[in-house]
Amino acid sequence: MPLRDTLQLIQDSLVSSTKVGRDCAEIGGYLAMIHPKDPLVWLNYAVPISEPNAEDTTELESHFRGLGRTPRLEFFTDLWPTVEPFLLERGFVCEKRMPVMLLNLLDRKSRVGVHFAREASLDDLAEARYVSNVAFGMPELDPKPDEQAQAALESGRHLASVVEIDGRIVGSGFAVGTTSVREIAGIGTLPEFRRQGIATAVIEELLDRFFRDGGEIAWLTPGDEGAQSLYQGLGFQPIAEQVCYSIPS
Repeated sequence: MPLRDTLQLIQDSLVSSTKVGRDCAEIGGYLAMIHPKDPLVWLNYAVPISEPNAEDTTELESHFRGLGRTPRLEFFTDLWPTVEPFLLERGFVCEKRMPVMLLNLLDRKSRVGVHFAREASLDDLAEARYVSNVAFGMPELDPKPDEQAQAALESGRHLASVVEIDGRIVGSGFAVGTTSVREIAGIGTLPEFRRQGIATAVIEELLDRFFRDGGEIAWLTPGDEGAQSLYQGLGFQPIAEQVCYSIPS
């Protein structure tokens, strides 16, 4: 499949999952997806859906500000190569550039000896979110899941996996998207339990279920070079770049 077609498929899956429960608006060439209650920046963002222009970008910024949200976008540069100049003109700043890594069903190789993670239940969700909060440096956030998160897990729209040691959840992760394309996200381990293969076990459990149930493409964006090396060891390969842009407060 050509790269642009693959990236469009991934974006369509991401939008399909994210827009559930969001207040969505098409603004020129952008789709804004706003969480109705939570102002956290990574829960409120836009993606290009057709070739936007400078006027669209100005209107998008006004839309976010009118709702009390930080103007923010996430997109694949290989899919939308003309967008960055418009953002820079409006004062947007690139938060980060990340490789997009992909694993196809045909390239999936299950590993032996890492299957000590398990499927998360609704009762596990708060602890799993707490582990992710700690792992990503946000322990002060309330880990209590809202109704949307619970419904996503209960319906199978999101998959969640945990590692439990002595009755305590110490590692967790999620797979979000559609039944055929999912992003592996929120992989986290409590600091005192790192370097024990827990993250690998969580990812493997998610991949096992996803591909077993008809999944075709798993993808992710590593947080750093160490994470990228881990994912490459699991068969993921970099194919493109994702960027995040926002206007600082």
